[in-house]
Formats: sequence, C-alpha cells, structure tokens
Amino acid sequence: MGTTKGSVLDQRWAVLALLGVGAVLRLAALDLHSLWLDEATSLQFARHATRGCLLAEVNNPPLFRLILHGWIRLGPVGSDAWLRLLPALLGVLTCAAFWPLARRVLERRAALVALALLVCNPYHLLFSQEVRAYSLLILLGVLALVLHLRTLEVPARWGAGLAYCAVLVAGLHTHYQFAWLALVLGVHRLLLVRGRSLGEGIGLLAPLGAAALAFMPWFVTFLGRVTAQERGYTTDLLGRLVSLPFVLLLGESAAVRQYPMSHGEVALAHLWLVIPFAGAVAPLLYWGVRRLWPMRPAGRLLLLVVGVPLVALALVFAVLPLFTARYLAFLIPLVCVVVAAAVERGPRWPVRVALGVILALQGVSLARYHADPAFGREDWRGAARYVTRHQPPGSVIVFDKQYVQIPFDRYYRGGARRVGLPDRRDARERLLVRLAADHGGRVVLVVSHAWDNPHQSRRVLSRLLCKRGARTFRQSNGIEVHVFGRCPAPSGAAPRSSSFTYGRAASTLAWKQE
Repeated sequence: MGTTKGSVLDQRWAVLALLGVGAVLRLAALDLHSLWLDEATSLQFARHATRGCLLAEVNNPPLFRLILHGWIRLGPVGSDAWLRLLPALLGVLTCAAFWPLARRVLERRAALVALALLVCNPYHLLFSQEVRAYSLLILLGVLALVLHLRTLEVPARWGAGLAYCAVLVAGLHTHYQFAWLALVLGVHRLLLVRGRSLGEGIGLLAPLGAAALAFMPWFVTFLGRVTAQERGYTTDLLGRLVSLPFVLLLGESAAVRQYPMSHGEVALAHLWLVIPFAGAVAPLLYWGVRRLWPMRPAGRLLLLVVGVPLVALALVFAVLPLFTARYLAFLIPLVCVVVAAAVERGPRWPVRVALGVILALQGVSLARYHADPAFGREDWRGAARYVTRHQPPGSVIVFDKQYVQIPFDRYYRGGARRVGLPDRRDARERLLVRLAADHGGRVVLVVSHAWDNPHQSRRVLSRLLCKRGARTFRQSNGIEVHVFGRCPAPSGAAPRSSSFTYGRAASTLAWKQE
C-alpha cells in the first residue's frame, strides 16, 4: 500500500510539474510578436458596444468576441501582453482539463507522455498566445469529450448533463468547426440508445438536443448574413493534408513559414526536420491506433473524433478550397493521446526513441518560436516604426488592401493621412494617381495579404514616381513597405508632365522641378 501511495504521489508531482512548465511556456513573452491581421480584427470587433460586438460578423460565432469584449474592460487595451493573457490562461486550463481525458483512455505512464506532448506542443502554444477563438475551441473540445464519457457512465446525473450541454452550446458559439465534434458525439450517443430504458435514452440525448436548439438562433442569423469567403487563398489540399500531422505536433515554427511561401509548403520547408519526424511519427501512430481501437467506448470514440472531421473536411474542401490546419485545432490534444498510446502497445525501445525524436523536434520548434526573429506573426509593429522613420513630410500612406490598415493603425503614431485602396482595378489606379498628385508624389505603399495581385499598386506607382526606399517584413504572410517620391528632373530641363490612361479614365500629373 505504501508503494501505491508513493506512486500516486509521484504521479501528482509529475502532473503538477508538467502543468507548471505549460504555464511558463504560455505566459512567457506574450508581447514578443505584434498582433497580426486576424488578431487586430478580433480586437476591433470586441471594442464595439455589446450588441455591435455580438453582430459584428457572422463568419465567426460570437462567444470569444463577447469574452474579449469583457476582458479589454479589465485591463489596458493598448497592451499586447494583456490581450494575449486571455488565450494564454485558456491554454493553461486546457492542459489541466486534458489530464482527466488522458487518464480515462490511457494508463498512468502513457497519460503522462500525452500531457508532456501537449504541454510542449508548439501549435497549441501558438494558439495560446493568439487573440483568436482557437484556444477556447481547444479547451471546449477537451471538456466536451471528458463530459461525454462521464455522462455515458452515469447518464441519470442531470448536473453532469447540464454541464455537458453548456459546453456543447459554448463550443458551437465559438467556432463552426466544433460542429464536426458535436456530430460525432451525437451519432455515438444515438448508437448507444439501443437496449437502454426510456429514462436512460432521454438522459443520453437530452444534452445534444438542447444544445442544437440553443444554437438555432445564431445559425439562422448566420444563414441570413453570411458572406462569401475568399476562394483559392487556401488551395493545395493534398499538401495541407500531408503536412497536417507535422503541424499538429510540431507547429508551423518548425518549418519557419516565411513570406512568400504558400501554406501548403509548410511540411516540406525543411527536410532535415520532416524526415526524422516522418520516421518517428508513423510507427507511433500505427501502434497508437492499434492500442485504442479495441477500447470501447473511449478509445474507439477518440479515433473517430480524429478521423471523421478530417475526412469530412477533406471532402468538403475538395469542392470549396478553404482548408487550413487551424480548422482542426481541436484535434491537437487527441493526436497527442494517439501518439502516447503507442507506449502501451509498441516495443519499448523503438517507442522511446521515436518519442524522444518528437520531443526533440518540439524543442527545436519552441526555440525558433521564442528566439528566431525570422519566424513570427506579421510584424506590424516594425512596419509602423519603419514608416514613421522614413515617410516624407506631407506624405500619404496607402494600403493595398483596406483591411490591413487595422493592424497598422494599432502601432502607428504618426499623423499622416491613411487610405485603403478599393478592390476594383480601375478605381484603384485612378485613386493612386489622384493621391500622388494631391500629396506632391510623396506616397508610402503598404502591401500585405494581397495574394490576388500583390504587385499591381507598386507597378502603378513605379510608373508615376521614383522609389526612395523599401523594406520587406517576411514573417508569416509578409508585409512590404515602399516609399515613393518625386523624380528629380535633369538639370536645366523643363518641368516633366506624365500622362497615363487606364481604360476610359485619363489622369495627367504635372511635376515641378525639385
């Protein structure tokens, strides 16, 4: 009995130590990178009044926006660290909630391995330091599985059923991809109803039915206001599927996704990382699946929760190419469980070596995430600083896409006029010519997220003006800053007049000698 108590005590200390490491990783260097476009957009929506925050957009459900709306009232909204503290705390809670799920499926040693894989997971760390809904999505996914399994054991306990229903409702109002998880859990409960009494059947299905009804008002709002997404910006479905295990376990920083690399090239960016990872993860996944599949209901359910959304999303997005690994963020803890399950099935030393390789590669990814300046989110802080230092007096700052002005304005402290260009090509070119004339040829062009035609605006200005400076910030989606000015006329020459015709619109710009 003493040995058993000592073993339990050692287990508790190991769990606490791992949770402490997870907290340190997620709470450290919260303002290392500036807010990128999506984070700044989330903040802008959250700063609306409550009703405006609720209906600010329907392409993403409102729960995280509402939570962020309350959070920014508690601290300095100008602090990136304060804003990211919210997802960081959600990430720490995810690690704590993950332990009961791992212990329901795995033995003690394998469960500790699974917790270590999640604590050191760079992709989960990324979401834990990003002002987006994914950290909340992952937490609710873990809680939903824990409560699903618990209510299967004792379906008549209405307290657990109400908690399960609340988690499902919260998950559906956090991210639409949570519906895949809810669908698998619902089908699993329907299959278990057979052979049970009426009361047990109602207890099994009532949380799911109530959650579906609670989601209907927002779903109707979504159908009435949804806008078309950008097609093609997440193409290369096969490359994304191949890179998915790499990203879910090692994160994007292991591949240093630099501009202008496409998203589908993540897993192929560094073969010296991909080759050992593939050699290590393939046998671990094989042994993990063989260990979990015979386990009913927990093991087999977990595998279905991983497999069904992956296959369904691949089929859907083969027609509508909007696939990205972020949509499957709730699978991160489950993949850790599958890999750790190999401890209970595979041969000891090959499993230890493979797990050592995975943990070592996670360490490489974490080191790059924190220490390598080449990797990071879009550096809008650096872009705004560069513009402030190099913009000519009286210049205008032009954004190739209107929405990229949102993160730029967060860090820009100057007083120059700022204008976002329209999407239509002819209107964009006319506006560029007019702005150049109004500001004496002093134009600063900021380009980011311009996948359709990233060089159009720069080419127009290059025909009108002379470039005085340029800087490319290559992190993530990349930012280009181009500083233009008037071209000096040759000595003794008459003032230069340049005329350009775009379609039916003609614009003439007369220059004075400098």
